[in-house]
Amino acid sequence: MSTVEEALAADLGGIDGGSEVDWAATYAARRDRLYGLALVILRESNDASDAVQSAFEKALRYRGRFREGVAPDAWLARITCNEAISLARRRRIRRWVTFRDTDAMSAEDAPVVERLVVEDALRRLHLKHRAVVGLHYHDGYGIDEIASILGIPRGTVASRLHHARAVLRAILQKRESQS
Repeated sequence: MSTVEEALAADLGGIDGGSEVDWAATYAARRDRLYGLALVILRESNDASDAVQSAFEKALRYRGRFREGVAPDAWLARITCNEAISLARRRRIRRWVTFRDTDAMSAEDAPVVERLVVEDALRRLHLKHRAVVGLHYHDGYGIDEIASILGIPRGTVASRLHHARAVLRAILQKRESQS
């Protein structure tokens, strides 16, 4: 039984903000469709399953934020899409970059030249930006979790992540145009 199914099997009565949504039935009815959405984005079955699982876990965790009048399908599709995109970003960077010695397998998956180019680009980032990139893409933490870990405001984390992406994109595009 998955974490989502375990949570759905638990007694959720009275703790979902008065919502009339039957989350267990919604999960059973929408899981395959959302899996298809995630599969289109990720193109890998296991990753798509992970994204759907994570999306439903988030939906359950934040079900109090669900607004009446909004279709649960749309809300779940948005969460699934965001989870799939986040997972794709983490996997793409993880494939290229070795953050620690135990990451030997992911380092072997990418061509050596590409990995070295990305590692060089990361070294050019300021330490505070590298920390945010590492926590987000390698360790899989969200913006709120990173803010808590680093003891800085959420907006600062988002800004550093945005800046780091822009710098990495510029470095990598410049490198690509030179080749």
